[in-house]
Amino acid sequence: PAVNILTYNYPWELGFFSGTTLAAPHWAGAIAFLISLPPGLTAPQADWIIYDTATVTGEGYDIPNLEAAVRSLLGGGGGAPGGPNGGKSPPSKLCGKRPANIPG
Repeated sequence: PAVNILTYNYPWELGFFSGTTLAAPHWAGAIAFLISLPPGLTAPQADWIIYDTATVTGEGYDIPNLEAAVRSLLGGGGGAPGGPNGGKSPPSKLCGKRPANIPG
């Protein structure tokens, strides 16, 4: 989930909030960006790449690393050095295993 995001809540009070609702737009935007790069990349494949290349914080959540995701996608290779389990972890529930046509 997103942590300490400065935003407005109801009834239009500015403050820092956390949760998956705040993380979803960032994740969806990252997936949309990745599927715009190579022809034929699907949302579950982009989901895997983003998860696979996320930066591990050690605080119970990971930070998507779009630069590492693009490098992994366009340059081949597995997860980022800081990625969960060196690129061997399963992604979110969108897909259960690394798709065959994903580099790495």
